[in-house]
Amino acid sequence: MSNLYSASRQWASRPADERFASLEEMYRVAREQFESATEAPDVQLNTLRVAPTSTDVEDIVLTNPASGAEAAFTDWSFKQTCSLIGAPARYISGLPSGLAARNLNNGLAKLSSDEVANLLLHKNGGRVFRGMNSNAYKRIWNFEVAEFGLALREMDPNWRVPPARPAGIEGERVRIATEADVLDLNSNFGLSVKVGDRIAPAGLYASSHDVFVFMVNQARQIKAGTETLNRGFFISGSEVSGVTTHKIVTFYYDAVCGNHIVWGATNVHEFSFRHVGQLRQKVSAAYDAMKSFADASVEEDELRLGRARQTLLADTKADVIDLVFDNGIFTRKDAAAAYALAEEFEGIHGDPRSAWGFASGATRLSQQTLYTDRRHELDRAAAKVLDLSL
Repeated sequence: MSNLYSASRQWASRPADERFASLEEMYRVAREQFESATEAPDVQLNTLRVAPTSTDVEDIVLTNPASGAEAAFTDWSFKQTCSLIGAPARYISGLPSGLAARNLNNGLAKLSSDEVANLLLHKNGGRVFRGMNSNAYKRIWNFEVAEFGLALREMDPNWRVPPARPAGIEGERVRIATEADVLDLNSNFGLSVKVGDRIAPAGLYASSHDVFVFMVNQARQIKAGTETLNRGFFISGSEVSGVTTHKIVTFYYDAVCGNHIVWGATNVHEFSFRHVGQLRQKVSAAYDAMKSFADASVEEDELRLGRARQTLLADTKADVIDLVFDNGIFTRKDAAAAYALAEEFEGIHGDPRSAWGFASGATRLSQQTLYTDRRHELDRAAAKVLDLSL
């Protein structure tokens, strides 16, 4: 078992205006942004200019001298423009607006005439420059991610965003949790949100450049030996290039705490899609697969997990390590470390030679790992071990 921290990092870092109290609110705002969006195609970047509108660096706008159009920067498009010309965004952002504009204009003017991009814009009062993308860039809009969450909830109303405590950021909408807010009134997990606790919007985030959704279902609890597990998932993505891939993470878990750490996660599956080519078709297929995961009966899951507990990968420790190494799932060093943890927690997860026992040891190894990429690597490997029992 491992703990997942992606949702907690979002909880700790997002500003108030990127947090949503419901899927409906998130969908409405993201849909309005979509409907106000336009894309200027094949813009020759060395023809663009930056103009100050006051002495503050925040008050600079991107202008197109040929058309006379101008648009305010977002934080992302400002960083993207600085990166394009090789200027340090942190340094430029500290300059007076006139000097910042001169530095940016100097870099833009030096770009090759062959450098072109599609500029994503939208109207929010005035025109806003959200980012630049190549012709190869494909996107899933933020509202479509919220729409998928709504569709899952329509399939089963028990799919929901877990409650979270206030993160202590300016402008949070804080209120008191009711019985309708908490995940499980009978839970003894001390870090979860209880009735009467202060809560604030979390788990649903969208900005001018990215999106993150966290949902769980604790109504169809799955028994796996001595463990009781629930289903959950993350979806993240972006509407402009350079931010992130479109990513789906599904998992079973033990509990969620008030700062959105997912405790005791297992059977973690991560699917990542680059924003190119057949993105829509691939994501659509992945969403269909998620619906099957979301709607699977408890009996189906318990049968599958029971099979993983009963399936011996091999007869001996050495043979188990050989198997996962020969299949390219683990290095021998990681396999040995995972097996050692599986032996240590045999009383909880069962025989370390079984697919479930060994995979649980691997996810415990992930839990002890400091680096995110390394944890994801180990969690994906653990999921591949479970697949051997199918």
